[in-house]
Amino acid sequence: MKHLRLLILIFVSIIMTGCAEKVLPPVIIAEKTSYTIKEGDTLTIAPIYQNCVDALYEWKIESQTISTEPILIYVGKTPGTVYPELHVTNNAAEAFMQFRITVSAGNPPKVTVPGSSEGIEAIENTPLEIAPFVTSATRC
Repeated sequence: MKHLRLLILIFVSIIMTGCAEKVLPPVIIAEKTSYTIKEGDTLTIAPIYQNCVDALYEWKIESQTISTEPILIYVGKTPGTVYPELHVTNNAAEAFMQFRITVSAGNPPKVTVPGSSEGIEAIENTPLEIAPFVTSATRC
């Protein structure tokens, strides 16, 4: 009788161990990995995650942790290019994805032509004078 109880206990233990939920490695899905913003602008990078229950998130730039949140909010303070790395770790494995953020200096010019929203008519063999209006330009 003791042997039967022991066999039943071993059998139940094996079944319960086999039924344990398997933890899958994390998956990172991003529509874009390269961004360009203007100096002073804020960029939000919000990847989609799979298998990330109880996962740890770490965003790094040049080996320095800049965030431990699933979503990165980055302010382009200095012109240039940075390469944020996203590390997502769960009990099964770690996933990694690198992004590229280029911060452009100043504001690019906005060029408008007065009256162009109504359309511009040109008469054949006659000069057409266009006087564009430039705003938001920063001198280099």
